[in-house]
Amino acid sequence: MALDDNKADLARFLSEKLLTGAPVEKIVIVGGGFEEEDAVKCSRPNIHIRALKGFHEEADTRMILHCIHSDAEFLVVSCQDTDVFFLLVSHLDKMNCKQLWMRAGTSKKPKYLPIFTIRERLKETIPEVETILSFHAITGCDTVSYFAGHSKKTAWKTFTEHHMLLRNLGNGDLDDFTMKSAKEFICRVYNVADAESCNEARTMLFSRCRSPEALPPTSDAARLHIRRAHFQAMIWKQAHLTNPTLPFPETMGWSRLNDKLVPKLMSLAPVPESCDEMVNCGCKSGCKTMKCSCWNVGLPCTGACKCRSTKDVRRQNVPNDATIKNQGQ
Repeated sequence: MALDDNKADLARFLSEKLLTGAPVEKIVIVGGGFEEEDAVKCSRPNIHIRALKGFHEEADTRMILHCIHSDAEFLVVSCQDTDVFFLLVSHLDKMNCKQLWMRAGTSKKPKYLPIFTIRERLKETIPEVETILSFHAITGCDTVSYFAGHSKKTAWKTFTEHHMLLRNLGNGDLDDFTMKSAKEFICRVYNVADAESCNEARTMLFSRCRSPEALPPTSDAARLHIRRAHFQAMIWKQAHLTNPTLPFPETMGWSRLNDKLVPKLMSLAPVPESCDEMVNCGCKSGCKTMKCSCWNVGLPCTGACKCRSTKDVRRQNVPNDATIKNQGQ
C-alpha cells in the first residue's frame, strides 16, 4: 500500500464493486476513485450527476459538494472526522436540506450531531461562521501543525474574542494584512497581546523565564505556518466548487522532496552566526584530540575558548567536513 499505483488500483476496484453491488432500493454515487480524477458514476444511469464532477483530492470536500446538490430534506453524513464537522457547519447555508446531521461515535454507540442547531448557536458568538475553517487550519489539522501547549479548547477562547483576525485567512491571495492579522492572533493565543511580532512575543515570554517549549514560533516559522494554514483553508472554503482554484503548494509553505510534499519549517539558519561566536570550551591541550565540547557538536573553537593561546595548533587540527561527519557516526 506504500505504492501510489496500488492505492489507485484498490480505489478503482472498490468503486466499481460499490456500484455493481448497490441494493435495488438504494442510490449509490461514487466519485474520486476512478482513473479520471473528476469522474463520478451512479448505480442508476437515469440520474443526473454531471454537477458532481469535480477535482477534489479528498473525500472530505467532495462530500460537501454532494450534500449541496442533494434535494433531500434530511441529510445524515456518516463520518468521524473533525475536518468534516467543521466543513459541514461552515457550508450548511449552501445546502437545500432542512436538517443536517453528522453520525459519529461507534457502531455500538452512535452519536448524531445536529449540525443545523450547532450552526445557529455558533452564530450568536461568531456571526461569520465561515471563519471557523480558518481557526481549524491555523490551530492544527491533518496538514498543519498545532501550537505546543495550546489545544483547540484553549485557543477557542481567543478565537471567540478575536475571530475577525482570521477573517481573510483562506480567501484569495495571502496579502500582508492577512499575514499580520494571523500573526497577531498567534500572539494572542500565547497571551502576549502587546507584541507586534512573534519574535517580540518570544522575547517577552523568555524574559518571564518561560521554557523554550512554551514560546511561540519565530516570525520566520510563523510565516510559513500561516501560509500552510491559508492554503488548507482555501481548499476547505472552496469545497462547494467543482474545480477549486488553488496556488501551487510549493509556494505555500511546502517543499517537494522525492515527489512528496514536506512542510518547510524555516527559511533562516537555525542558529545565527553571532550565537556560534559565544560557544566556548575549557580545553587546554590545544584540541589535539578533537574531543572538546565545541567539536563534539560540529563547531570550531572560538576566541572565547581557553585553548585560544594554541591558535596555531588548532588551525592544523581543524577537522574538515568528512571528519566531523565520521565523528557524528
